[in-house]
Amino acid sequence: MMYPVIIILKSSCLPTATYQPQPYISKKKRDKQRQNTAQQSAPDPVPPPVKKKKKEEVSLLDEIQALVKQNSSEPPPDAEELVKRLCDLEHSASSDAAVREKIAALPPEVSDIQHLSKISDKESAIQLSRQVDDACLLLSEYNKRLGAELEERKLVGKMLREFISAQKDQLKHTETKLQEYKSRLTKVTSVRQELQSHLQKLPDLTLLPDITGGLAPLPTAGDLFSVDQRF
Repeated sequence: MMYPVIIILKSSCLPTATYQPQPYISKKKRDKQRQNTAQQSAPDPVPPPVKKKKKEEVSLLDEIQALVKQNSSEPPPDAEELVKRLCDLEHSASSDAAVREKIAALPPEVSDIQHLSKISDKESAIQLSRQVDDACLLLSEYNKRLGAELEERKLVGKMLREFISAQKDQLKHTETKLQEYKSRLTKVTSVRQELQSHLQKLPDLTLLPDITGGLAPLPTAGDLFSVDQRF
């Protein structure tokens, strides 16, 4: 007869788990921890595309003012030169009516790409190519003239600004001189009036007797020693 063998193990031989109580975390703090964990695991957001700043448009007046500030030490322009340049602008590119009429008379085929679909043969293509070349040459030369005119107008505008500024300064100087000479005129007029008043108070010498024509002449030396002279 077999007896069951009972093995009694000591508690010191078995592994024991140590229980450590967890600190209390509030619901609000747990939600914040979950939110932080979600943000850390989420992919980095794609930055929005950087918008290119539009180039600020500068008016012709602003460009002229900038030129005046850069060359503020230059002497004012001569009036005759300024008048000549203004007269030359009357015959500038923008006033060339003949060229503008040529540009306006260009066929629409040279500027509309949709007309290419209507070309059916080589001869028509060559003819259109010549028209496009002529139009490019005409427009290129006219654009160069317009660019030169724009630069000339900037220069003339700068000259006008400097000339007007110089005239204003000269006007102020002249007004100052005018006030100075007006003050001097007032003083001279006052002295003149005082002098006239003083002259009126002086005696009239024409009313005095004539002392040169009424008296007898003095005797000569012979008359004084004559024998007949009576004492």
